[in-house]
Amino acid sequence: MYLDPHLPQPKVARVGIAGAMTTIAMKKAILKLICGLVIIGVPSISLAFYKEYSGEVPDKDKEKVEKRIREDCTILKEARGFWSGGDINENWSLGNDVSTQLMRYNFTKGKASLNTQGFGFGFTARYYRDDWMADVDGDGKKDIRRIKPECRATSFSAKTLSEDLKAGKIAFPFFSVSPTLFVAKPEDKDNLSIQPALVIGIFRDIVKFGVGFNATKPDRGNVFMLLGFGVGFNF
Repeated sequence: MYLDPHLPQPKVARVGIAGAMTTIAMKKAILKLICGLVIIGVPSISLAFYKEYSGEVPDKDKEKVEKRIREDCTILKEARGFWSGGDINENWSLGNDVSTQLMRYNFTKGKASLNTQGFGFGFTARYYRDDWMADVDGDGKKDIRRIKPECRATSFSAKTLSEDLKAGKIAFPFFSVSPTLFVAKPEDKDNLSIQPALVIGIFRDIVKFGVGFNATKPDRGNVFMLLGFGVGFNF
């Protein structure tokens, strides 16, 4: 149909084009936000919430700290091994976690969504840097297998020894990697939605980001990127 430029244009067409452009702009904005948080925000958050295991402990308390580490936090040499706390080697330990999706971008559909439904459950491998844990044997070697699980920081228990001599933690995870299975029941669907994902966690498993795909219909095979929150636990 030919439209004379001198005549008033149909309002429906204008509204439709404007709405489509707004939707596209919103999708791009959300995608940029997710990418920005992952690329720029993740290192910033990690550094902002960095905690050394000891902090500045007054000289008068150093003896108490050494006694607590020796008596309450050190795994006896004869009891050390893989099952002492789900430990793999001197820097990696296994645990579990629960996650939610705050934002998600579906690459297949080019669609962004906020506050997506469902929870994710998975096993997590946590990495402990040498300078983020204590030397419990005094031989200069840092090894997570020497530290009891109750003395390792978790999502909501992360005081340092300088903050609490009795309950302070002496090992803090740098990041974690979690194969996670998200399960959701969309309001407009009859079946459960199953979404396997590989998720990276920082700030003791509280901040999560990663990629996954839908394993069930009607969106089977759709790949997405996610950003969310979680809670981690030790074995």
